[in-house]
Amino acid sequence: MSLRCLSAGVRWFGILALLLMVFLPAAAQEGVRLQAFVQPSAGITEADAFNLIIRIEADKQLPSPRAKLPRLQNLKLLGGPQTSQQMRWINGKMTNSVTLTYSLYPDGPGAARIPPVEVTLGAETFRTDPIDLQIARSGSRGGGGTRESLPADGVDAFVEARLLEEGPVYVGQPVTLLVTLFSRPSPSGFSFRQEPTFANFWVENDTVDPDGEAYRATANGKTYRAFPMVRKVLIPSSAGSFTLDPYIGQFQVRTGRGDDFFDLFSRGRSRTVVRKTRPIELTVKRLPESGRPEDYGGAVGQFSLDVKMDRNEAAVDDAVSLRVTVRGEGFLKSVKAPLLDLPPDLKVFPPQPEESMRLRSGKLVASKSWEWILVPLASGEMRLPGVRFPFFDPESGSYRTLQAEPSVLTVSRGDRSGSGGAAATRGEIQVQRTDIAFIKARRGDLRTRAPRLHQQPWFLALIGLPWLLVPAIVAAGRWHSKRSADHGQVRARRARATARRRLQEVRGKLDGLESDAFHGEVGGALLSYLADRFGTSASGLTYDRVDELLREREVDDGTRKEVRTMLEASDFARYVPGAGDRGQWGQTLDRAAELVDRLERIL
Repeated sequence: MSLRCLSAGVRWFGILALLLMVFLPAAAQEGVRLQAFVQPSAGITEADAFNLIIRIEADKQLPSPRAKLPRLQNLKLLGGPQTSQQMRWINGKMTNSVTLTYSLYPDGPGAARIPPVEVTLGAETFRTDPIDLQIARSGSRGGGGTRESLPADGVDAFVEARLLEEGPVYVGQPVTLLVTLFSRPSPSGFSFRQEPTFANFWVENDTVDPDGEAYRATANGKTYRAFPMVRKVLIPSSAGSFTLDPYIGQFQVRTGRGDDFFDLFSRGRSRTVVRKTRPIELTVKRLPESGRPEDYGGAVGQFSLDVKMDRNEAAVDDAVSLRVTVRGEGFLKSVKAPLLDLPPDLKVFPPQPEESMRLRSGKLVASKSWEWILVPLASGEMRLPGVRFPFFDPESGSYRTLQAEPSVLTVSRGDRSGSGGAAATRGEIQVQRTDIAFIKARRGDLRTRAPRLHQQPWFLALIGLPWLLVPAIVAAGRWHSKRSADHGQVRARRARATARRRLQEVRGKLDGLESDAFHGEVGGALLSYLADRFGTSASGLTYDRVDELLREREVDDGTRKEVRTMLEASDFARYVPGAGDRGQWGQTLDRAAELVDRLERIL
């Protein structure tokens, strides 16, 4: 019996050993295999983009992987992941693989590291091994990215970013940035994956036609086709040392025929290429304090000055136009208008600027004009001093001043200059109407209307209730009497309704009004509203006094500016015949009503 048992045990042991030999390798192969590597594996420079590839393999069906990319050292993520799956049969066994591909690019030369990446498959989490890289410095020319050898991907192309102006520049001095693609194979589908931000610069963009402006260029002994991609003008707004971040561009090229069967009958493979420019260092200097004119308005560049007056003879209350135009190479958008020292017998309306800019041969060419409307208030010969325009010349590093010749305006008495009416309006806002708000006394005694209490069963319980209301009634009566006695408060409460009613009356008789009468009514309504709100007389309100009162009430700058603009526009249209456009009267009334409502909410 013991021999038989021993023989059976040996037989079952052999069967078990055979099963283990057959199935244990298969069970081991069912384990997940994880691999992470970069492509290309060597020769990466600071101007190259490369791929991080994470490959997961198993001898079973794989769930969709989820990867968490850690914080990279000296590297940035360009895109990804792109996921691809593959299934293979080898010696009758199935192998599944999933590949995650990330596009990365270096921050700069030096050591770089990809820490372990966590990959989650269903309920299991795996970690890759870290990858250490050494990023080489690319050969450079200027501020671009030309190379002394081929990139790691083998495509002979690079992107260059450079400034056309050399050396330090001054605050406000335009500099031209040019980004160009140099490629030996024919590129297509160029786009930027990353563009720098210019936080300390005003930027003006120029239209670029890459194919139309393409040319041939030589770099490192090789001939390339050069395609301008970006042309910008940067105007520094502050002094200091700045680093302009790199551009990252992406495009497609066709490579040679591959080893696949179908490639033998094709023009080659189309592949995506990523290139990065080098950062650009720019030093911006402050404008010198020495020699700066007191009326300097911020212009930097080379300019010319043109001053024209539409006529040299006018009558009292006739409008005369004075236009000052500055042209040249430089940035004029933020430049202030020249200061005018005009005679006191001229009423001057604030200028309206007009400007234009364009790029010509890589230079910013600008023009800016200011037009003043002058209204003479007295007859005689008025001498207008010459206009000065100071600017800073970056080539000489000094301030220069352009000066126009003085001019003479001869003013005749005209038909409307008798009785000194024009002189009386000099610098003041005239009263159009005085409103008197009368207090109307309330007639009759106050009585409480209620059902007869003696007819109710609860009369005895509530008979003392009216006596509890006596103090409140007395207080309310006193408050009402005090409020009605304050004439200023009554005017303030009724100011909006009075102004709205007056504007509505003007709207109802538009067809029968002349331009001066219409604008006088609009300006008078707004002025009377302000006088009522501030409890003062409209006859004493000038532009500056209105602005001062609004500022004391903490009215914002935009609203105060709009009030002054509307008062000046109404005054201007009254004194300059034909200045108002009848087709815009309805919009003027709407703006005035909206302004009154806004002031009512603020005040």
